[in-house]
Amino acid sequence: MSDGMAGFGRIVHYTLSEWDVAQITTAALNGAPWREHYNQVAQGQTFPALIVRDAGECVNLQVFVDGAFTYWATSRTRGDQPGQWTWPVRPRDTRSPLAQAVADAVTALAALDPIGDDDRLRPIRKGLHAALVDALPVADDPRRFYLDRAVDVTGASGTGRVADGVLWPDGTATVRWRGERRSTAHWDRMADAEAIHGHGGATRIVWLDDY
Repeated sequence: MSDGMAGFGRIVHYTLSEWDVAQITTAALNGAPWREHYNQVAQGQTFPALIVRDAGECVNLQVFVDGAFTYWATSRTRGDQPGQWTWPVRPRDTRSPLAQAVADAVTALAALDPIGDDDRLRPIRKGLHAALVDALPVADDPRRFYLDRAVDVTGASGTGRVADGVLWPDGTATVRWRGERRSTAHWDRMADAEAIHGHGGATRIVWLDDY
């Protein structure tokens, strides 16, 4: 995230800490106007929150507790502990049974041929990866990923994290290559990008965004 840009205005889930609960309760006991219009809160409860400032490593939030007010939580980091926030898990991110079956098959194939150099399995691997990418849900927001290459088939890009990419809300994808010969490619379908750059499973897509 960058200051005031990437996360600003987005809804996340925030889990109350013991300190948060004390602040909210104290405000109510001190005669806040909304004291009769809210339900008591407890540590570990999760509420929707709006990012009102994105400072990179941490964000400021307006937390929508169950009542006629919001709670200002400042300098909060991302995580799954009380006092931290997470991206919501949305129903469209749930894989269908077919997509899960394909993902399981990809995993099993990787165990049989971890570096992707078995020519007999390459067509199967390529088909499975394309089917899995086609089953990916399209999000409302751009979704970042990178390409992790186990084997440099062409000898041009090296191994490891060789490229960064974005899956756009309309289903198209952009890939930006790292290294000395940097370039950018845009694809009408994510499956096409995977088919060209995946090299039969020698390169995998690693998602950076949870939504």
